[in-house]
Order: sequence, then structure tokens, then C-alpha cells
Amino acid sequence: MRFCARISSFLGFAAGAIMSVFGKSSAGVTTDDLKRADFPANTQRLGIRFTEKIRDVFRHKWLRVTHRAPRREESRAEESRHL
Repeated sequence: MRFCARISSFLGFAAGAIMSVFGKSSAGVTTDDLKRADFPANTQRLGIRFTEKIRDVFRHKWLRVTHRAPRREESRAEESRHL
């Protein structure tokens, strides 16, 4: 390594060390930053078309399973069947 390259490397290392101690720290991530960065992935808005094969593969990830409480009529009908 040439002498000038060694000096440049040493000066770069020294500047990095000084900046790590005295340099300005980056601002933390706020909730507003996260809200701006988060966006729903809508394929229609992105202009992507999926075939039915691809939809069938990923459908279980896209659908949300919800459990609803049975209606009163259904629960009464079940109770009357058991009597």
C-alpha cells in the first residue's frame, strides 16, 4: 500500500471515530413515520394481475378466519334437539 493511501485510510478511520463520539445521532423512528411507510398492498392499485393458480396458493393467507357467536335462534334450536 502506498504511503498516501495509508495516510488517507488513517485519516478516514480517525474521522469516523471522532464522528461516532461527537457526531449527531439520527432521529428515532416515530409512529407517524411508521404510518407513512405502511401501506396496504392492493394488487389492483399496483397493476398486478394474478392467475387463479397463484390465488389458490395464497388464498389461505389472504382470508381472515373469524368466529362469530351463534345466533339465538340457532342455539335454541340446538337446545331443543338435545331435549
